[in-house]
Amino acid sequence: MPSPGAHAAPPRRRRLRASSFVAAGLCLLALLGWQVVHFLPDRSPAPETAAGGGAAAAGTPRTLTETTVLVGDDGSLHTMETLTLRPGTSRLDLSVPDRAGAAAQMSPRVSSLVVRGAHVTGAPTRLAHGARATVELPAGARRVVLEYDVTGVVTRSGPAHPERALVLVTPLVVAQTRAAPSRVHVPSVKVLNVGCLRASGELVGCGTHTEPGWTVESSGGVEGVQDVVAQVDLATP
Repeated sequence: MPSPGAHAAPPRRRRLRASSFVAAGLCLLALLGWQVVHFLPDRSPAPETAAGGGAAAAGTPRTLTETTVLVGDDGSLHTMETLTLRPGTSRLDLSVPDRAGAAAQMSPRVSSLVVRGAHVTGAPTRLAHGARATVELPAGARRVVLEYDVTGVVTRSGPAHPERALVLVTPLVVAQTRAAPSRVHVPSVKVLNVGCLRASGELVGCGTHTEPGWTVESSGGVEGVQDVVAQVDLATP
């Protein structure tokens, strides 16, 4: 009959091999870091699993934002932003505020702004960096689409890589949906990676890469408020 310790050696070797594979995987991830900026992992829950998400789905309809951003060869943006609003929302407070961290030197300018889906009053067609505006909504407005162009959202990496840049893809802030669950699509082959810029200036990893491009989902809440920044390859100036 085999002794009690006869089978101890093979499992130990398997554990050693597994540890080697894990170490090799961690080294590979380190080598695949960004050339422009290094992101920390984002541990925010997805919209479907966020605390209180079930209660919101079963009770009062949630405010939601779905945004699609097209990136031009020079880093300019064309954006279509669909807002699903809570009942009783009577206005939209728009702004193009300063950002910290990686977007601190950017000066976003919104132009060709069009509001669709509701008859609105007071809607501007342009918003300069630092500007604010209020759009009055008719009673019962629940879904509004903002379509606009943006310039001034690019920071180049420098002479060593003139084509490499960071682009702030969410420059326009809507106060009524700022802390709401959101989804941002960036369907562009120019985008190499995406990150989320928090109000503190911290840049964290976020987003999922799919065949059309990148998608970033946020569960919302005051602590989850953040902007989306894309690392891109652009035409050299």
